[in-house]
Amino acid sequence: AVVSTQSTGQPVHLPGYQTIRRSETRWIQIQHRTFAKWVSQHTGNNIENFKIDFIDGTVFLKLMEVLSGKSVKRYHMFPQSITQRCDNVQLALDICRSEDVKLINIGAQDIAGGSLKLILGLVWCLIQRYHLTTVSVSV
Repeated sequence: AVVSTQSTGQPVHLPGYQTIRRSETRWIQIQHRTFAKWVSQHTGNNIENFKIDFIDGTVFLKLMEVLSGKSVKRYHMFPQSITQRCDNVQLALDICRSEDVKLINIGAQDIAGGSLKLILGLVWCLIQRYHLTTVSVSV
């Protein structure tokens, strides 16, 4: 990476920054692949890209129905607008909250907007709540 210093304005090369950036990108790829398999197992949907597969809220709702055992009767099956996508995501988030899933600073607009880091954070919270809790209780 190249940054400029305030005193001279000359570019300074920071080779370690590129390594950190690459390892962060690699870590996100690993999380994405692992979490996608977990969601796919529970929903039956083939998750390839959370930024695409989660933004309309339908897969997220299906996941929450499976995990919580609750059924959502009315939602937008084929959302056409950002408002309809946000409505679907909000329904799923409401189920999360009713199931005591700890969600901090994650809103419907974030998920419907395709924020990958927040989507991955959300899925991690679900894994902690539904998978890790089950494993620790059964041990």
